[in-house]
Amino acid sequence: EEGAFTEGMADAVRFMTGGFTEEDRVRAGLAGEKSDLKWFSRYRITGCFLMWLRNFDGDFVHKFNRTGVDLKNWSFSKAVKSILGEQYEVQDLWDQYIREVKEEALEMGIN
Repeated sequence: EEGAFTEGMADAVRFMTGGFTEEDRVRAGLAGEKSDLKWFSRYRITGCFLMWLRNFDGDFVHKFNRTGVDLKNWSFSKAVKSILGEQYEVQDLWDQYIREVKEEALEMGIN
């Protein structure tokens, strides 16, 4: 989980600062669908998921980064719940994310 945090945060920042294209973002999401590691896949896959979570809290990436310092016994799920609320399950968010990425891919003509 710590690797997903570190590498995912780095790539989320890269995406947010224009280091990757929208096509890169969608392709990373599609790759995430195929990965058994899901949101723990690190790098672009995790980074794009973290960026997508900004739909629920525009400052999500910043707050997620802070959880690494602020939460005892850090976990991905615990970090998400601390930001978005206890009612949010990472698996449910991931499933919604994948559905939306697949819709975007169809709209963009990406397979």
